[in-house]
Amino acid sequence: MLDLKYPDNPNWQTSSREGKTIYYSDPVGNYIDGTMVLQDRKNAELKDIQTLGLIRGFTPEAYLSLVESGVIKIFEYSKADQLVRALLSKRVDAIYLNVDAAQHKTIKYQPAGVQIFFNEGLPYVEGEYRMSTMKHVAVIDQLNAFLRDNPVLKQAMMDKYRIMTIDSRQETDLSQ
Repeated sequence: MLDLKYPDNPNWQTSSREGKTIYYSDPVGNYIDGTMVLQDRKNAELKDIQTLGLIRGFTPEAYLSLVESGVIKIFEYSKADQLVRALLSKRVDAIYLNVDAAQHKTIKYQPAGVQIFFNEGLPYVEGEYRMSTMKHVAVIDQLNAFLRDNPVLKQAMMDKYRIMTIDSRQETDLSQ
């Protein structure tokens, strides 16, 4: 059993944790799981996406009805770098991935002159990363106090590591 889990979110509750009391910290950071496309699809609409790449085992909540109805076909990959390379080679029309992870992988694998964009016009979900525990409530309380008492440090860390916040999600070229 894990003592602490990060990242976590109450919305990610799994059946193995149902019925157990889980304590969550205040938000540590934000996340956006969204649709990344190449420059030629940066203004694409949902009707333009027929194939979507994603990490194996990840549930694309924002696309579920379209996948279940067969409108969009899913291609699964084991790693984020494989996902980004599938998009770069146009094996898929778009990829659905955490925007920060996509940005990190894009910088590493993107050929010169090719741009990958987070297309806010396509489905995405946003939420908050939290720490959780079933037995170490005091650690959660300490983390909450630290976050509350150090907002400038928290923001500096988000800026340093280029963590996209909900407020900074405008059309984003991930290669920068």
